[in-house]
Amino acid sequence: MAKKFWGMTAEEHQAIAQEAVRKAIAEHHAAGRYTTHGDNKGIYRLFPDGHKEYIELYDQGEKK
Repeated sequence: MAKKFWGMTAEEHQAIAQEAVRKAIAEHHAAGRYTTHGDNKGIYRLFPDGHKEYIELYDQGEKK
């Protein structure tokens, strides 16, 4: 019998959420749309072909 959602650990909740996000990103990219992400450098758009376009850089605080 599958565990009830509320009976799961925080780690199990996190794993479910991470898988849902991975699936959503893959579906957007398959449809030809970019997704928006962030890293230590700034906020960027990730395109289906894998290239990034930064829309805000943290270090300089500038927006493109």
